[in-house]
Amino acid sequence: MDWKFRTSVKEDIPAIEALFTEMLRTIYQNQTDETYPQGYLGKFYMGTGDWICVAEIGESVVGYLSIEKHGEDGGFLYLDDFSVTADHRSRGIGHKMIEAAIRYAVDENVGRIILHVEKENIGAQKLYRSFGFENLADEGDRIRMIKRI
Repeated sequence: MDWKFRTSVKEDIPAIEALFTEMLRTIYQNQTDETYPQGYLGKFYMGTGDWICVAEIGESVVGYLSIEKHGEDGGFLYLDDFSVTADHRSRGIGHKMIEAAIRYAVDENVGRIILHVEKENIGAQKLYRSFGFENLADEGDRIRMIKRI
């Protein structure tokens, strides 16, 4: 089945919250029901440069990547939460969402993209390195990575 990518709309929030919870369950291997604090996702719909890329199959959101534009420290994009539902992983969806973030950085003339990844998430680290991300800092359970544009 084919997927498409688009900018998230507010109506996607319940699907994004479900994907966030699924991501936490995968990372921490537990049955958490944790989700975003009430109103947190609203910042992505205010036209400030922050946005969420969603992957959709049919009418279902199967993945998302939240992208924050920061002006401090010379400007950078921060790739925050990134999740593809388990049934649709390893099909190139995540790859395409990272490509969208890189295109956005180029279009916005932002010279760096920064993200955090769990140390145990070797698959994600491999994916990010395939795009030229490098380790920037060891932060305990996570690694801060950077890609210079």
